[in-house]
Amino acid sequence: MPAEVARYWSWIRQPDLETCETPKVVDAHIHRRMRDDDFAFLRYVAPNIRWMDLKIHKSKSLDELVLLLRKLKPLIEDKELGQELDDTLDKLDDSFLLRMLLEQISEKYKLTENHLLEKNYLKNGHAHHGDWFERLSAGKPSKTIVAHIGKDTYGYFHPFENRAITIREAARIQSFPDWFKFGAEETGVVDTYTSIGNAVAPLMANHFAKILIEFEETHGLFKSDELKQPILRRRAEQFALNV
Repeated sequence: MPAEVARYWSWIRQPDLETCETPKVVDAHIHRRMRDDDFAFLRYVAPNIRWMDLKIHKSKSLDELVLLLRKLKPLIEDKELGQELDDTLDKLDDSFLLRMLLEQISEKYKLTENHLLEKNYLKNGHAHHGDWFERLSAGKPSKTIVAHIGKDTYGYFHPFENRAITIREAARIQSFPDWFKFGAEETGVVDTYTSIGNAVAPLMANHFAKILIEFEETHGLFKSDELKQPILRRRAEQFALNV
């Protein structure tokens, strides 16, 4: 495997310093349950596809249709029919493709409601909210795990399975070693996801720790007797392993 992958794998599977064993079983391999309408839509989303990728940013046919209906509007005298025309024009925006797809899904799975058809969802897909609904790619680096994953895991769907990534999968992306236990059953799913998103990636912290130890050994920078204590020293060195 590539050197960087081998290094990551060695770090993830490193033995616990206290037990000197690599865990055979990990905890927190759990995820949120999805709504039926969200689950139905996810089945249509391919790896590496975001909500915003299904928006129509430029379409000659759609523009022609909108222009034609606007030309017809002055010719309509019936107020009720004119209102229906206005309602239709409101739907012919950049979310039109998403709307048709969601309507088809609702019909196919006989959904009694589909909240993704609401305006506050359909309007998403720009700048700050474009990736709120995204299936990750198995062949590319993951996007950053942020604390907001605690409230919304819809931006982190599994590449192939129709679910969000689990707490443990998020932890692996963040480079938490497998021996680290989250106790999600006690702390709760939301808080555990949030703590992972809030954390400094341990593998990155590993580099910081090595530099600090080098400074201490070379310059006595911290001049702390506590760092000289065997237990604390061993713990500090654990996070500065050359793997």
